[in-house]
Amino acid sequence: MRRTQSIGKKATTGGGEPLRSDGSAVEPVAGMFALRCRPGVAARVRRALAKAGGVHSLPAQNILIVELAGESSPERSDKLQQWQREGLVDFFTPVLRDKQTQLLQILTDEITVRFKPTAPQRRRDRLRHLYGLMAPRQNEFVRDQYVFKIPDAVGLKPLEIAKKLNRAAEVEFAAPNFISEYRR
Repeated sequence: MRRTQSIGKKATTGGGEPLRSDGSAVEPVAGMFALRCRPGVAARVRRALAKAGGVHSLPAQNILIVELAGESSPERSDKLQQWQREGLVDFFTPVLRDKQTQLLQILTDEITVRFKPTAPQRRRDRLRHLYGLMAPRQNEFVRDQYVFKIPDAVGLKPLEIAKKLNRAAEVEFAAPNFISEYRR
């Protein structure tokens, strides 16, 4: 299996392009970000965000995509961070575009990690605690593979954690989960 780097501020190809875990190049879309609302608050959050620009929803995932009138960094938005502290928003992240396919991709607050079969449980637990990974769901078909939730996922944090985990001797691979645009 070929190991590739995940997207991150420093995870790039030789040409400086950020990479997904599958090796494809992506880039943030200027003035666009996404967030996941907690159930029951999407309408309230949507109304507040509509003042800043266009808002599109993905109801099945409780995701709102915001296109700002001017460029802005969602990581620096006090209001989004306040909503996250108040429990209205699970995560917010820049919307990414795959450079080859031009499809939009939204980074989620989950990361898939496959440990090497020889990795002792205490080392797995240490890595989990080191990066604050929560609520593991074990893959029912691959015994050493888990999906972890990243608390307070903001910006590209899941990509940065995946990059660090990929360097760990106990990890076969780590990849952040994305929601990807689909075209027929």
